Amino acid sequence: MAWLYLLLAGLLEVVWTTALKYSDGFARITPVVIILVCAPASLYWLSVAMKSIPLGNPNYGLA
Repeated sequence: MAWLYLLLAGLLEVVWTTALKYSDGFARITPVVIILVCAPASLYWLSVAMKSIPLGNPNYGLA
């Protein structure tokens, strides 16, 4: 389940960074609202995922 949380956090990261591009310097309200919702949600789901996923796990692919 933690890997799904990590995937969700990654998707939210893509959404809020894309909204940042379309916000025109925070002049357009809809992308700003998306940023304000998705950025903290992304960090929350990342923290939930990292409680269960061992930190050494991504290093196995580099060995």
